[in-house]
Amino acid sequence: MVFPWMFEDFAALAPLRGAAEALAEKSDWPPLYDLKALQSTTAPVASATYYDDMYVDCDSAQVGLKVSYKLHEIAHEAALFVSSAADASFLF
Repeated sequence: MVFPWMFEDFAALAPLRGAAEALAEKSDWPPLYDLKALQSTTAPVASATYYDDMYVDCDSAQVGLKVSYKLHEIAHEAALFVSSAADASFLF
């Protein structure tokens, strides 16, 4: 995710400003999730979803899950704390 102020604070982003603005103005995006397919899956799916995730809609990410954990403590950097399958046992 890129915010408008970032183009001024981070010089490396300046060449991407036009592309970012064009993407931000686009409004006819197709649905991100196929809710029907997610609801009918028989695969054993689990998720640890961060409530305030800026990239993933928490409610949409829960569709079709067999096990779901909604978290406040960790976000995308959670992988930094999970170093083995035993550490990730809270997911299963």
